[in-house]
Amino acid sequence: MNLTCYRRCLLTGLMGAMCCLITFACGGDPTTPDADTGQLIVNGSSGPPPSAVPVASPSGVPGAVGDPTILNIGLFSFHISANADCSPPFVTAFDNGATALVRDFTTNPELFRAGAVPRGTYPCVAMRISDILEFQSAVTSGNCVVGTTYRVDIYRAGGEPEPFLDLSLAVIVATGSETVPSEDGVFILFSMDSAGAIARGFAANQVIGLSSALAIPRAITFSWDMTNAVFDDDTRCVLEPEAPVALFL
Repeated sequence: MNLTCYRRCLLTGLMGAMCCLITFACGGDPTTPDADTGQLIVNGSSGPPPSAVPVASPSGVPGAVGDPTILNIGLFSFHISANADCSPPFVTAFDNGATALVRDFTTNPELFRAGAVPRGTYPCVAMRISDILEFQSAVTSGNCVVGTTYRVDIYRAGGEPEPFLDLSLAVIVATGSETVPSEDGVFILFSMDSAGAIARGFAANQVIGLSSALAIPRAITFSWDMTNAVFDDDTRCVLEPEAPVALFL
């Protein structure tokens, strides 16, 4: 592993290797009394998704510390589209306004549940998340100290080869730096037509392939595997996850 990737936006090196892994969720079918709508439950996880694509563990690389004991990720909104290229119209299942709903993904939290989502299949899922991740290290090593909260800006000025867009195709201006994070809020799109979504203008680094459509009603999990993702890069304690971001159903 080339540790100079700390100095790039976290998402830059990840999205090319990211995949969307689809499995059926355990448990009953979450429904509502209205025949035209169903319930959508979205959970979070910092562990590997089921049947995750094997990746080389960075634990033997100099600077590797281990797992985070806390991983706070903020969710602003969650949208779904019946169009595989992530074109409108979108159904908004969750919107927390200008303030991100922050949850610790190491606790496998429920992010939200929406009880009246139009039934159907949706080959595009769009999530607006905070571009600032907060974490704590399980081990004291070098610049990483147990009990200390660190912040990482994953979409900062100069960190991406092309700007991310919002759902109206407007540019999301990247601000902040490695040492001074700044909240921008970024969209991550899971699409069954990644090429089509990119052709519409979305950055390649913000689009992840989706192998099957989301069917409502459903319980799903947004997973960002942070196994062995905490590193001491000689100047800071940082996150460098090697495993994919995934949405599994």
